[in-house]
Amino acid sequence: ITGRPEKDRKDTAEALKKAGVKYNKLMMNGLGDSPKEQNESKIKHAQSIKEKILFAIDDKQSMRNEYKKSGIKTKTPQK
Repeated sequence: ITGRPEKDRKDTAEALKKAGVKYNKLMMNGLGDSPKEQNESKIKHAQSIKEKILFAIDDKQSMRNEYKKSGIKTKTPQK
């Protein structure tokens, strides 16, 4: 799940591969470009598949808190 728009799918997939992140499905933001819409998109997607998510990685503490409220474990990305 990413806040990035669909037009960034290829770049996002390449960045995840380079970082060694394995995933089964990449869910892109379809709500809009504002930070609020990005966050709403992430939560909407996460709640729809939360039983399948092992953990969420997000650089924003506020988003990690939202994931936790939905019962999803979180990790802070390594810089």
